[in-house]
Amino acid sequence: FAASSPAYAAICAGTYQQCLDLGVNNNYGVVGLQGSIKMNSGPVTGNVLVGKGESTSSSGGGNGQIVGSVYTDGTATGDFFSHLQTPEPAPLAAPAGTTDAALAAAISVSQYAASLTANQVFGATITGNGGVNVFNFAGNMPAQAFTLVGGANDYFVFNIGGTYNTNKVMSLSGNIDPNHILFNFLASS
Repeated sequence: FAASSPAYAAICAGTYQQCLDLGVNNNYGVVGLQGSIKMNSGPVTGNVLVGKGESTSSSGGGNGQIVGSVYTDGTATGDFFSHLQTPEPAPLAAPAGTTDAALAAAISVSQYAASLTANQVFGATITGNGGVNVFNFAGNMPAQAFTLVGGANDYFVFNIGGTYNTNKVMSLSGNIDPNHILFNFLASS
């Protein structure tokens, strides 16, 4: 989701709920800023925000679509996911300041998440602990189907030092808030 950067302020000192709050990013299913993003399957449910020079590309993989809209600050380049199986129309203009706020929140959350110690083991079924559930992958995250089980107070953080390339299903069971699931791609990934 975001790259950690030493150029920003100290790591958040609040509660994990405060420090993992993505702010404006909660309005989007996928946020891509300052890098590149490629989609070829899906569906992605929710709006997509791209900007800050992000490069976008897509191809027509299985069920590739965005169930929402694509927003940009005008600095992103590429095909804006127009090559998906269900092509996207031209992107919409993001409200002024949205990508600046999104980037600041993403960096803050990313730094905090990267500082957390793993307390869960990745597998086919992952049951939350009622708080913050952390997975640290020094390399690639496995491409396998998995189910997250938990409640409204569970947060799931996947710190990924390599890549996560998958078309497998991630299922939610219980009362998990999708805004409490973070795929944190570190600076090395």
